[in-house]
Amino acid sequence: MQGMVQAFMAERGFGFITGEDGRRYFAQRSEVAGGAPLLPGQAVAFTATAAPHGPRARAIQPGPAPTLVYLPPAAWIVARSSAVRGHVLAREVGACAAWGRDLDAVRDRLCDEAARLGANAVLGLERAQRSRGTWFSGYRWTEHTLAGRAVVLVRPVYTTDAALIARWRPLAPGEAA
Repeated sequence: MQGMVQAFMAERGFGFITGEDGRRYFAQRSEVAGGAPLLPGQAVAFTATAAPHGPRARAIQPGPAPTLVYLPPAAWIVARSSAVRGHVLAREVGACAAWGRDLDAVRDRLCDEAARLGANAVLGLERAQRSRGTWFSGYRWTEHTLAGRAVVLVRPVYTTDAALIARWRPLAPGEAA
């Protein structure tokens, strides 16, 4: 049967393969030809067997290893945290800030400023607000300030898709993400 590795924890020596029939199969490193760890997205051929705890893959023949490419995030990321799950910091571009009365407009201006710097995310977001007003009319309003670090984030993905590999060039050994 043919399948695709969904997850494999090399340090623990096991993982899961989704077969062409749509079922998930348990896989152990001892069943892999050569004993090498499998990579997510790697094509494999295996023998499906029944086991007491569910379907199991035996005699696993790994296919070509997938290539690691770094994709940009699907949408702008604005977060208070300094890291985003599933993404890697490629480079820090600089600091950016925006202020104004409408919070949504301030956020849009902050993203525009970060994009002008070449970023695709703002991390470490800090928000402040203060009341302002005029002494002669008694009119008061709230002014919002947003500030953060403009950064470029990438999402590491293992793939065998030639179009993705051609478009998002894999990094050379030692090259920073």
